[in-house]
Amino acid sequence: MLCTALLLLGLGARAEPSAAASTEASSPVRDRPTTNGTLGIVGGAPVAEGELEAVVALYTRNATFGCTGTLIAPDLVLTAGHCGFSMEGALVGTNDLAEGGDWYALEEVWVHPDYATTYDVAVYRLSEPVPGIEPVPLLLDCHAREALVEGATVQIAGFGDIDSFATESTDLLHAADAVVRDPFCADPVHSCNPAVSPGGELIAGGDGTDTCNGDSGGPLFTTVDGTLFLAGVTSRQAQPSTVPCGDGGIYPRTDAFAAWIEETTGLPMDWPDCPDEPELNVPPVARADGITVLQNGAVGSTVVEIIDDAEQTHTLTLLDQPPAGRAWVDGDRIFVQPDAFSDEDYVLTVEVTDDGEPAESVVVELPVEVLGVTVVDPASRGCSTAPVPFSWWPRRRSPQDAAASEASSSDTGTSTRMGSTIP
Repeated sequence: MLCTALLLLGLGARAEPSAAASTEASSPVRDRPTTNGTLGIVGGAPVAEGELEAVVALYTRNATFGCTGTLIAPDLVLTAGHCGFSMEGALVGTNDLAEGGDWYALEEVWVHPDYATTYDVAVYRLSEPVPGIEPVPLLLDCHAREALVEGATVQIAGFGDIDSFATESTDLLHAADAVVRDPFCADPVHSCNPAVSPGGELIAGGDGTDTCNGDSGGPLFTTVDGTLFLAGVTSRQAQPSTVPCGDGGIYPRTDAFAAWIEETTGLPMDWPDCPDEPELNVPPVARADGITVLQNGAVGSTVVEIIDDAEQTHTLTLLDQPPAGRAWVDGDRIFVQPDAFSDEDYVLTVEVTDDGEPAESVVVELPVEVLGVTVVDPASRGCSTAPVPFSWWPRRRSPQDAAASEASSSDTGTSTRMGSTIP
């Protein structure tokens, strides 16, 4: 398993179609009915019959459910790159893997180069075109820039697990509304791929609404002027996360890789007629470690790490000052010097602004911990000839402070949303 990037999402015990390639509705043979509940994709609900018919289920060579995909042409299914190696067939036209639908063999596959570090997408060609189901167009160019903004509501869907620990499977297609948290997936700390950041992926979901194992390759939809568009593809969980599913996921953006699909498969894209506009300036990503400094007038500092276009320069501005003492900026470093008579902890607010057009900025909160000291009279320690009248001694942290500090940190891995190791 590629633990630092991808946890394949599915491959659990599911209804299994026969291996024979056919488009007859009765050809997929299933050996059990749906037995799971109706809670959702994670935090969603089952999809009504006849809705989202372009969402398909992909099966492995041993006839086990593996991934979700979306029809983008009558004979093409878009899915995740990590689902592009072991799939053999697609069940199309049903929202219940236990009944209905047509079985199609997969005849050809294109996996995006370096899918694990760039765009985690692949396209399968079906054995023949699917009749009667409208493929979903891809969201492109200015339509994507206008629709995929922070706070926008999108729809996620798939045949994957429905609980936060990825242990409860279902035969039913589920969907949920999710919120776009980061439309550019700009910060590698969230498991964004630096090679295509910012703007190649987005982060959506969280707070108990998320895709899960088995949803890999499934759609992230949005609606523009009443038309449903495919805006992203389910890839992996975002970091930090406390559970396998529920804290949000990462989705390659269709506007970022649509040209690759057009060039590779020959599928023509319906590029929108967008007005001439300057290249999008994405806000910078900035972070910094907190500062721990002694109360006795010592100076502490930290470096602000900035992730942005390498050609841009950045200005750091302090938006506030310490309650006691002083703080200042020098280049990309923040300095603090506490007052000798105050050991109050505080948080500095720093604004990082680029020189793009228009300029974009981001705010970083910088915690400062001031270690209090105690003034000791040398005479009280039996020393009658101290070189200075007083000496400063750091105040030790209490066990409660240490426990709180340890509880505030966690280290979790990342995972894809399919359910098996990457070939």
